[in-house]
Amino acid sequence: LTKSNIGLPGDIWVPSTDKIAPQQSWQMELGIKFSPDKDFNINVEGYYKEMNHVITFLENDSLLLLSTENWEEEIAVGKGWSYGVETSIRKKFGKTSVWANYTLSWSERQFDEINLGEKYPFRYDRRHSININLLHELNEKINFTANWMYQTGIAFTLPISDIIFNPTNGIQDVIIQLPSKRNGLRLFPSHRLDLGFSYVWKTKHLKHRFNAGIYNAYF
Repeated sequence: LTKSNIGLPGDIWVPSTDKIAPQQSWQMELGIKFSPDKDFNINVEGYYKEMNHVITFLENDSLLLLSTENWEEEIAVGKGWSYGVETSIRKKFGKTSVWANYTLSWSERQFDEINLGEKYPFRYDRRHSININLLHELNEKINFTANWMYQTGIAFTLPISDIIFNPTNGIQDVIIQLPSKRNGLRLFPSHRLDLGFSYVWKTKHLKHRFNAGIYNAYF
C-alpha cells in the first residue's frame, strides 16, 4: 500500500487473502547495445510492464487509520502499467570518463472506485530522469568525481478547494475539503550536483582510501 499525499513517505505490505488476490505482473523488454570502440558504448532499452491486483487506499490514505481487522474493506483493487525507454552512454577521454543516463517513463494505475475509473499517474511516476557522472583520474592515487541528477517531481493528491455548509440551527459551519484528481498535482522537479575526491595509498599489508564529498554543491 502506497500513500498518495505529500506526508511522510511510508509503504506497508499486506497479505493476500480470500478477498485480495496476490499481485501479478508480466514485463517485456527490448534493447540494443552499440560499441564502436572499447572507450565508447551506447545502450538503449525499451520496456513495458502490466500489473494486476494492485491495491490502494479508497479514502483516508493514512497508514495509521488503516483498520487491522477490516482493512480489506478500506482498499481498492485494480490494474497498473509501467513503460518507457532507458538510454545510457559511456565515453572515455584519456583519464576522464563520462557516463550519461536518461529515462523517459510512465507509471499509471486504474481503479473502478477512484478518479471516476480513469487512469492516473502513480506516486512514483517520473517522466524524466537524468544522471550524468564524470570521473577524472589525476594519477594512480587521486581521482575527482562529479554527479549531476535531475528528476521530474512526484505526483500527489492535495485538497484544492473548500465547501462551507452553514446550518440554520446554530451549529458551527462545516468545511469539507475537495481534493484534486488522484495524484493530479506534482512537486517541482528536483536536481542536484554532488562532488567527490578520493585518495588511495598502500602500506606494507593494507590498502587505504580517503573519500571526501559535497552534496548539493550549488545550494
